[in-house]
Amino acid sequence: RGDQLLTALRAEADSSPLMGEVRGRGLMIGFDLPDHDTAVAVEQECFHRGLLVLTCGRRSVRLAPPLVVNASQCDHAVRVVVDACAAIAART
Repeated sequence: RGDQLLTALRAEADSSPLMGEVRGRGLMIGFDLPDHDTAVAVEQECFHRGLLVLTCGRRSVRLAPPLVVNASQCDHAVRVVVDACAAIAART
């Protein structure tokens, strides 16, 4: 599932105005955003959409799903992250 998340988020980052480098190991996945305020906004937007993510470092957001996560839940998480980033980008 970690490879599934990494591959999907990297594909989305290529076309996202906000998402930068996507990196991770196993199910601990992180991606960069332009700045800390944007990372916090994406964190909050994901929360309002039902996905818990955490800011980390200066400008990153991380996902750390449970080890029992399934493929459809991973797909849903990627959609939420992408939609949250698009919503934040539309506000700026």
